[in-house]
Amino acid sequence: MRLDKRSRIVFWKEVRDLSRDYRTIVSVVLLPLLGLPGLAILTGALLSAQYVEVAIIVNDTEAWSFAGSLAGDIALVLSRAGLQSNVETYGSWPEASVDVVVFIPEGFYRNITRIDGTGTIIVSSLIGSQASEIAVNNIIALLNGKSRALVVERVNALSERAGLDINADNLLNPIRVQKGFHRATGAPATGEEASVAFSARILEFSLFFVVNPAVVFMSDSIVGERERKTIERLLVSPLSRRQLLTGKMLASTVLGLMAAAADGMGILLFFLLAGISFALSTTIIGVWLASVILLVLSTSAIVSIIASRSESIRAAQNMSFLVILGAMAIYFSSLMVDLTKLPESISLFLQMIPFTHAALAIHYYALGDIVSVAKHFLIMTIYWLALLLIAAKTFNTEKLIITKS
Repeated sequence: MRLDKRSRIVFWKEVRDLSRDYRTIVSVVLLPLLGLPGLAILTGALLSAQYVEVAIIVNDTEAWSFAGSLAGDIALVLSRAGLQSNVETYGSWPEASVDVVVFIPEGFYRNITRIDGTGTIIVSSLIGSQASEIAVNNIIALLNGKSRALVVERVNALSERAGLDINADNLLNPIRVQKGFHRATGAPATGEEASVAFSARILEFSLFFVVNPAVVFMSDSIVGERERKTIERLLVSPLSRRQLLTGKMLASTVLGLMAAAADGMGILLFFLLAGISFALSTTIIGVWLASVILLVLSTSAIVSIIASRSESIRAAQNMSFLVILGAMAIYFSSLMVDLTKLPESISLFLQMIPFTHAALAIHYYALGDIVSVAKHFLIMTIYWLALLLIAAKTFNTEKLIITKS
């Protein structure tokens, strides 16, 4: 759509007005860029600061040596998991409160030293303690490793007695599984392509953080104009409703893109600091940016319909919460659900929501389906133009003037 001179005038006016609101700019641009990585750093620091008290209770007099070795191994495993710990062995339940109890019952050592014996260890966690749960999971993984090592020893002992040359690993794992990847066409895919597809899911999820700035900017652009007592001058100017809305919408889009870039970078830094790696390319970033542009434009059009009939910025933003809720449903789901594998009835319903097509465009690009990417971009463009037309037709100039702020 060609941007005429009058729309450009409104556009530059809106950019100047919105850019003067430093608090809003900081809240939607700098806070996500700094806050999300800061949150990841804080979460990591808090996780590493957790302290767990582990008690190994030994009821088997023959198992003290095993318990002592186990205590050292547990302390090492928990340290690698980022937990601070104190691991002690006891002959009975300790008087002090402990987070994890590893109970070795009577007869344990005698059972595990038999060629076919089974020993039981009870691992108990303190209810309501996340640190305790993390510790227990790591301890169970350690004990599973010890159990496997013990089986290997038994197999080696039996093969030696039988005079056979047996590979214990082959005996324990007769079926080997190799994981591979393939494209939708059936052609094999590389691990790097699989990483790109995973990265695309994160980019789909990040689209949620694009919607809120568009809601904030567009609500302020329309309702805030009335509250600042400047709407009358605009409405009596020779601007058409379409030119007025187009200029405001594009200004909101520019500032929304700034916020989207900050949010996207913040999300990626959050996951990177959490130890999750990405495989991003210039082209997938380009597809993401194109999705963001169309998403902000569509969101701005929807909010302009709501804002022009709202009594205040707060009322407009409260009503626009439904828009944010819809975006949340789509983009949070895309992190865990393959939107292309849903039943047709559900898929058609979701595709009635403009937000869905932004996620699908990124998803199909990761799969190498450029035709589907173009299709969903076209659908989003049609949605935006239709919403812009509805916004222009329903733009209630009288209500904007007479409604009390």
